[in-house]
Amino acid sequence: MRLSPICPRWLYVSVLLVSLINISVLVSSRATFQFSKAWPLGVLIVLLFAVYLQRPKSTELPHWKVVVFRLCEGLLFLQLAWLNIRTFNHLSMMMPVPLTDDLLLKWDQMLGLDWLAYFEFVHAHPSIIKLYDASYESLSLLSLCALIVLCFFRDPRRVRYFVEVFFTTAMFCAVVGAFFPAKAAVFTLIPDLAAYPNFAATPPGIYHLVYLDTLRDATKAVALDPNSMPGLVTFPSFHTAAGIILILAFWRTWLFVPVLLYSVVMIASTPVFGGHYFIDLVAGTAVALAIGHYFASRPLYSGLFTSKNPNLVPSDVEPG
Repeated sequence: MRLSPICPRWLYVSVLLVSLINISVLVSSRATFQFSKAWPLGVLIVLLFAVYLQRPKSTELPHWKVVVFRLCEGLLFLQLAWLNIRTFNHLSMMMPVPLTDDLLLKWDQMLGLDWLAYFEFVHAHPSIIKLYDASYESLSLLSLCALIVLCFFRDPRRVRYFVEVFFTTAMFCAVVGAFFPAKAAVFTLIPDLAAYPNFAATPPGIYHLVYLDTLRDATKAVALDPNSMPGLVTFPSFHTAAGIILILAFWRTWLFVPVLLYSVVMIASTPVFGGHYFIDLVAGTAVALAIGHYFASRPLYSGLFTSKNPNLVPSDVEPG
């Protein structure tokens, strides 16, 4: 079979633009990037790029070789994209934008949902705490596994769809989130976590505060560690959006049911372990569905999600 690219040129151009924005902010601000801690990632990127450069062009290849080159391309792009998106996310939080917790809480109340009652329900069930914690923490790993699995499909459009929607959604959430900085629901609504002893081993929704406080304090120097840049977006919830993307990417495949079950549990964990307001989940879902629908409606993906066999490429569609 022929090797078709899964990362179109516009994705690389977009990452380059984000990288240039990051560099300009680093040069002109109190933030620095700890390049000395990025060498393992740099070595991985170089190795992936070196392997991908060996790809043949316009040649029929056995399926296993196609999978190898797809994996190298997909992993190479996601490493570059994720590093730049996370860096952008942290640098953008230095903007002097007022915290929006009061606004987000007000929107939550308009939905008629009781966040504190949900938090206390989860606290009362230790088995749910363990399940939620495991699902929330495993998103990055399982997203990587999703990419790997999708690379094995004979139709390259499905993994390309996943990469395009994932990058676009992550970037959209990072940009919007920069204008809605928040300490999030756990900090706002739980004055004393010690009153909830079942969370002692797995503190919920506060892991980001030390990073956010440092970035928002204009008197403090910021040293970005590429190995420790947790997501700081509250609204919209990217964890929620990522769960929706996984569901969309595996629609009408044999893995759809387990992916759906995981995503539902993971999204349910975000108010607690992500510290999100319910409105964050609503917004994250809306963003992912809108972007997912936009890409799915493009001619390139015609028939991809209606075909009974997701491994077949329609003869009238150019997958590259």
